[in-house]
Amino acid sequence: MKMKPVILILTSNDVSEQIPKQLKQSIEALGEHYVVVFDESHYESKLKFSSAEQLQWLKMNYMKKREKNGIKSENQKKKEQKGRTNRIRNAVLRFKPSCIVCLSAYSHCIALDSRKKTGFETPILALMPSFTADKAFFDLATDAFIVENADVKAEVVRMGLPARSVVAMGLPIEIEPLSDDGRASLKQEIGLSKSTTVFLNCRDKNDCTEMFDMLLDQGDIINIVAYCPKADTFSELRKLVELKSSDNVLLFDKKANFDEYLSASDIVITYYSIAAIYKSFLLGRAIITFPPKGDMATKDLNYLAKRNLIYCAKDAKDIIMGLYKLIQTDLSADMVKNISERKIDNNISDIAEFIAGFGK
Repeated sequence: MKMKPVILILTSNDVSEQIPKQLKQSIEALGEHYVVVFDESHYESKLKFSSAEQLQWLKMNYMKKREKNGIKSENQKKKEQKGRTNRIRNAVLRFKPSCIVCLSAYSHCIALDSRKKTGFETPILALMPSFTADKAFFDLATDAFIVENADVKAEVVRMGLPARSVVAMGLPIEIEPLSDDGRASLKQEIGLSKSTTVFLNCRDKNDCTEMFDMLLDQGDIINIVAYCPKADTFSELRKLVELKSSDNVLLFDKKANFDEYLSASDIVITYYSIAAIYKSFLLGRAIITFPPKGDMATKDLNYLAKRNLIYCAKDAKDIIMGLYKLIQTDLSADMVKNISERKIDNNISDIAEFIAGFGK
């Protein structure tokens, strides 16, 4: 029996785990390939550093990371880099993939570096999970790019890649929306009123505690559904709920409930999360974002805000001001209209077909 060819997906810790998972399922559903997903635990060195730090070293030959004996020596850096390079080469030798798909700038850089130094010829396809061009991704040695929109494609082409090698197809993220009856039923089931439901996507308590406290002060004019995957954040927000005796709040920490509760919402407040923002677009929800942190977050959120696709808040107070603008003015309707005109669809099946065809 002839074995199906393999597609190797490389991801890293800064990519939502749902993206490689859903992409793998969609490609394998076509019945032509097996998909192997490698995260950082498969190709990274034993010494743990962030993807951003590793990428900085790979791109600029420098990494600001200290150990017990001070800054890592050049020999240590070269040894770790060689280890990563060999792990990718070994994966290519083992699985003989028809193509390599990279979901982060870091994994993309590792794959290109490995191909250059070990000589394998497997084509490399980069899927850029952002709303603007991430320059850390760009390399003329890349065989093809999948990008979110035509503006990103134009920016990548201006950098020097042939237009035929860049396709704008959205992102491999999907969500099943609830019907109006389904949303009303879910609200009732989880004990919420018919008021506007605000979905809060939390991460660090330092970023959201003040703002959450202000949301509680709005009383019963809104429901609050807050996703708090970190235990310390969950604990801190629960204390505030108990202190103010709020009965219009649902806190949850299980990722399995994320899509369902997001679908039940009317307005979304989130930190810079590509997956959360894109899912909110697919659902046609008005979005408020926390103040951006980092160059890429700032670039992406400014791009979306300029097109009135999100409300990018300056601070905690501005989040509350933005909320009232969405509730009391036409801003929410305008935002949803702009999102619908952007024609954002569940494109994961199209992306899977493109990758499968690229891997033949």
